[in-house]
Amino acid sequence: IDGVFCHWDNGATGAIQAIQTANMKMPYIVAVDGCKGGFDQVKAGTQAVSLMQNFETMATGSMDLCKQVLEGKTVEKINYIKWDTVTKDNIDTFTYPEW
Repeated sequence: IDGVFCHWDNGATGAIQAIQTANMKMPYIVAVDGCKGGFDQVKAGTQAVSLMQNFETMATGSMDLCKQVLEGKTVEKINYIKWDTVTKDNIDTFTYPEW
């Protein structure tokens, strides 16, 4: 196994435990959420990447849209908020999640 993609960080926890129990070489693991478990695993080096749904970014973006609407500006009906890619190299630039 060279890589694992898991749709949620806590699911990656199970994959990491299974890989360690089987005494296998740790593959490149990418998971989604940006929760505390994902951050802990990225920091430990067992998970390479957590694709983070950054609530600070979402809240700020949502408030900016509200402000634009209140100012009479037009906004898109669908607004995409970029996810953050959390790695060991940039993890300290994000607020550590409590959940």
